[in-house]
Amino acid sequence: MNYLFVLGRDPELSLLELECYFEARNIDYKIIEYSNEVALVSLPKLDFSRLIKEIGGTIKIAEIFSDSGNLSEIEHSLNNMKIDIDKRLDYAISSYNSSLQDFIREILKERFRKEKIKVFYKKPARKTDRFLTPSEIINKKLIENGLDIVVYKNNIARTIVIFNPFEYQERDLKRPKKDFLKTTSLRIARILVNLSYSKEDSTLLDSFCGTGTILQEALLNNINVIGVDIDRKSVDHSNENLKWLKSTYNTSKKFSIYPGDSTSMSQIIKTKVDAIVTEPYMGPFLKNIPSRQESEFIASKLRPIYTGFLIEAHKLLKKNGKLVIIMPKFGDLLMDPLRLTDLFNIYRPRISVKLPIPYILKNSIIERYIYVLEPKQ
Repeated sequence: MNYLFVLGRDPELSLLELECYFEARNIDYKIIEYSNEVALVSLPKLDFSRLIKEIGGTIKIAEIFSDSGNLSEIEHSLNNMKIDIDKRLDYAISSYNSSLQDFIREILKERFRKEKIKVFYKKPARKTDRFLTPSEIINKKLIENGLDIVVYKNNIARTIVIFNPFEYQERDLKRPKKDFLKTTSLRIARILVNLSYSKEDSTLLDSFCGTGTILQEALLNNINVIGVDIDRKSVDHSNENLKWLKSTYNTSKKFSIYPGDSTSMSQIIKTKVDAIVTEPYMGPFLKNIPSRQESEFIASKLRPIYTGFLIEAHKLLKKNGKLVIIMPKFGDLLMDPLRLTDLFNIYRPRISVKLPIPYILKNSIIERYIYVLEPKQ
């Protein structure tokens, strides 16, 4: 079967996440083609409700029911699409690189008129939005009680699952300890976990774990986790958050959090891990773009930390493990891990995405770049 994956705000990360997620689980897949907004993917039947919860970079997944450019065939497919609605139907259409949207609307209107079903076409609340947001689709119950159509070129699909922002918001706000100045977003944390090839029952290490955001998203994917942080307060907060997560979401996976320095963590952790995923300390808070001299000074303080961590990471990673790390760029100075040590190679994706991938936070002075590394043997 072919499906349309509507990608999130970081399309390169979203695409790479799909590749890594499917590869790690030996799922028979093919990313047939993609744009900055949509990926056309061949997949077997999966538990898509579970899939949309386990990945962080996809907005919705739609199952294709017509891929013909012939208007008569499209009309036939729309008229024979199964819709279990009696009297009223709310629906929406999102169209990418296609001119079929108006034609589809007219065919559906005529079909519903003949079937005596009242139809209501839903538009975004904000005029600046091209399509309904996930929260609008959920609030209007278009998946279970309505119809959400996705069109990409000649491919017409019906949305079967959608990313639920309310679940992320609830998890973010209700966890006991929060530090919004230091915390990686839940969505990006989930993507990073998947970039590491981590899967159910594997073990993931975060060497700068902070309040445990990356660890909690891994736990929810049924991954055992280990955290290390030099700050004792962060260790306590991470422990509290993960205890809350286990009791709230009823996961049986294990976690261990240790106070310690990432440059000597092999003295604490005695077993090898399947993956390391982390966003390290990125230097002092900056109000302005640093000069070259200031950038060099910051980098000189960070290099020993990063180099020591990379050496330890190589000791702890299994042979086929992955290291996913966010590295900072100060002005025009990028902290490239491959220049700090020769212990790793950069991951080479099958799709035409080049690493590292920039991840630029709004209003942030520091630019961030995401690396996926593999240990040299």
